[in-house]
Amino acid sequence: MGFQIVKLTDPIQFTNVSGGLVPKGAYNAGTDYAVGDSVDYLGSSYVMFLDAGAGTTPTNTTYWQVLANKGTTGSTGATGAAGVVQSLTAGTGITIDNTNPAIPIITNSSPASSAATKAFAIAMAAAL
Repeated sequence: MGFQIVKLTDPIQFTNVSGGLVPKGAYNAGTDYAVGDSVDYLGSSYVMFLDAGAGTTPTNTTYWQVLANKGTTGSTGATGAAGVVQSLTAGTGITIDNTNPAIPIITNSSPASSAATKAFAIAMAAAL
């Protein structure tokens, strides 16, 4: 079994945060955070370990410690299947099947909305 010596590049900050972490969501420069507050900033999360005034960004390692760094962007996944719009407007009975976006199929299951179907079909044809 081998071992490797690792040198830390940043000093370790030992801080006792009584009461635990207090999640505050996204960092806001106008908020005066307290010791123990944790924030999200540029994809990473930080905890304040030394009190500082509002506007002290989490990247300032005098006051903030990284909890978790943002990872690198992964590879793009496969393109999903085309969706189907179930109803253009709730209750109208008009549906659009865009399984093939080049040829959307417009249907109307409600005779009361036939004028709306015709107007929509004309608008769609004009947009193509």
